Amino acid sequence: MSLGPAPFPTRASYEAARRFAASRSGHVAWAVVDTRGKLHAWHGHDRFRTASVVKAMILVARLREHGTSDLSSATRADLTAMITRSDNAAAIRQYHAVCSNRIIALARRAGMDDFTAPSGCNWGSNYFSAIDQAKLMHRIDALMPRRHRSFGMTLLRSVTASQRWGVAAAADTKSRWRIAFKGGWLPQPCGQIEHQVALFTSTGERARWSLAVLSECGPGSSYGHDTEYGIAQRLL
Repeated sequence: MSLGPAPFPTRASYEAARRFAASRSGHVAWAVVDTRGKLHAWHGHDRFRTASVVKAMILVARLREHGTSDLSSATRADLTAMITRSDNAAAIRQYHAVCSNRIIALARRAGMDDFTAPSGCNWGSNYFSAIDQAKLMHRIDALMPRRHRSFGMTLLRSVTASQRWGVAAAADTKSRWRIAFKGGWLPQPCGQIEHQVALFTSTGERARWSLAVLSECGPGSSYGHDTEYGIAQRLL
């Protein structure tokens, strides 16, 4: 019995991504859910502060709240700014509408076993793993209500050009794949946080796979972008 096309990424690409990740300074992790739905990871369960990557979860949680109703113009404007430009003021307003209980509920629905969020409405104090984010991104469209799915996915595919570094820049060199993604960055006492998480879909969306690259304590933003790019390039 045929299993269909070979899974993507390939075994050789995972080995190349692991070697590259091991060569990088700071704390680095990545995870993939491949085109057959199988999980692959390097330090996949290590936990990191979410930074702005959690905004993708805020988006989904807010859309799920409005599964059978229209979004207000103010909510649509906030969600657009929060995802396409990573606007923090918009994220604060939208997180206050869902707070930790709805974000935790979404994480459970997505199978994010390493995710934690303190009680209350402080979106900057959540933690997750690369495996968490690879699982979420692989199913992110299915987790959105049908009524708002096109809107939500359009936002994740419309991140401003000035933030299309790392994984997104690597994807832009491969015409086979369309990318929906979110990044997060934050200075820390030990160095820079730089994260990117993405869903890749083929033409006609016949194939899909997801990638999360997380790093912290790196020497700077550019170095983190290079880490994201290098891992993604080896997998693509």
